[in-house]
Amino acid sequence: MIAIVYATAREAAPFMQRHYCKPESNSGPIELYSCRTAGGRRAFVCLCGMGKVAAALATQWLFLSFKCAAVINAGVCGALESGQKSGVGMIFQIRQAVEGDHSLPGEKPQVRVCAPIAGGDLEVADLVTVDFPVFDQQERSRLAKLGMLVDMEGAAVARVAEIYGRPAYLVKGVTDFAGGGQRSLLNKNIDVVSVRLAEVVTRIVDFRL
Repeated sequence: MIAIVYATAREAAPFMQRHYCKPESNSGPIELYSCRTAGGRRAFVCLCGMGKVAAALATQWLFLSFKCAAVINAGVCGALESGQKSGVGMIFQIRQAVEGDHSLPGEKPQVRVCAPIAGGDLEVADLVTVDFPVFDQQERSRLAKLGMLVDMEGAAVARVAEIYGRPAYLVKGVTDFAGGGQRSLLNKNIDVVSVRLAEVVTRIVDFRL
């Protein structure tokens, strides 16, 4: 069984509508829904809430209580580099993730390697995960040295999956450029990007895992 972990209902809604997801009655402390893939396998959709702690706790619960074989962390992100390589609306599979605000002075954060997605038709990027949304140019420049994209959950999901020896597939859609004045751009683009993300995640769970 696999689980798709989203931070918010808004990000998850297009995928859940496609798969007619229903609430899971015995989900414990997390918000959990179940559905069927095109091959008839059961899958979960988990709405973990925003941030690294929420994502880590939900992922651990999925492994311990439901014996999930793998997780997909899907959601929106900001681009730390401007240009055609990381434009708004693009969907990326994540090669590796780091916590951008979790390292000792003078040391680089530990890299979490993410599972590759079969097929190879998605662009690949490195992800930086932080505790707070980035809408500051100075912070954007600092984080850009660590990766191309930024979010608030991915590295935490990958870290827990690494502890339990399970694969974590990370799929992220760009809504903004993580700098000054980008908050309105995120709100403008999140629904459209979430639809594109749902299309990609659907192909992955239905035909590639």
